[in-house]
Amino acid sequence: MNRLQRILGSALVAGGVAAMASMALAADCAPSKWGADDEIGAANYVDSNQVLMAAKLIKKGETHPLGIVVDPMRCGRI
Repeated sequence: MNRLQRILGSALVAGGVAAMASMALAADCAPSKWGADDEIGAANYVDSNQVLMAAKLIKKGETHPLGIVVDPMRCGRI
């Protein structure tokens, strides 16, 4: 068995384990109180009054990035 076959075999096994684990976790989840098609979960609790209260907390007009850019071109690696 060459290196590529071992790598592919390991990837398939890891993918299968991950899929089985996610199915097991999903089986333990209760149905969403907002329906089967809901995609935002607890964000359903956020209403316009809460947005207005949060806006009153703003002291500066600064923004901060919350994500990590995953782009090999920006890292100079390709």
